[in-house]
Amino acid sequence: MSGKSPRVVPIGAVAAGSLLWTVRSRLQLTVVVKIELAIVHDAHMVVLAPTPLTTRDVHRDDDPTKSLLRANDLVPFRTQADVWLTGHAHAPSRNPVRVGLSRLALYQGSQPLLDKAVHVYGDRDDEKAQPEPFVSMPLLYERAYGGLG
Repeated sequence: MSGKSPRVVPIGAVAAGSLLWTVRSRLQLTVVVKIELAIVHDAHMVVLAPTPLTTRDVHRDDDPTKSLLRANDLVPFRTQADVWLTGHAHAPSRNPVRVGLSRLALYQGSQPLLDKAVHVYGDRDDEKAQPEPFVSMPLLYERAYGGLG
């Protein structure tokens, strides 16, 4: 990394910044723009107030073996945009379910830009047991199928 990054002035409900760096003795500039959206059931997402850019990786309980809560936004290069889904899966109408589905789909007109789904299961004592019913379940890496291993 070298030099002082130019100031980026955000317009609208976004956070923005820049990072000046070098590769093969060539000066490069990365501009970062971050928007945060809230998902609303059967409605358009809501734009949230911007939060400052994250300047270091932040893990659950400050433990690097646990879920990454926020990644460093100021990295020199990314091949594509990052999309983070955080929060909880909620049972419809607050009626407990054993298995649920959380889906994130982003469209530009009728063109899908992103369409991802997460199957959410209630807690289990072992692999053969039925999942316990839940109303709300956190979406965490530690809960992923197969566990940490």
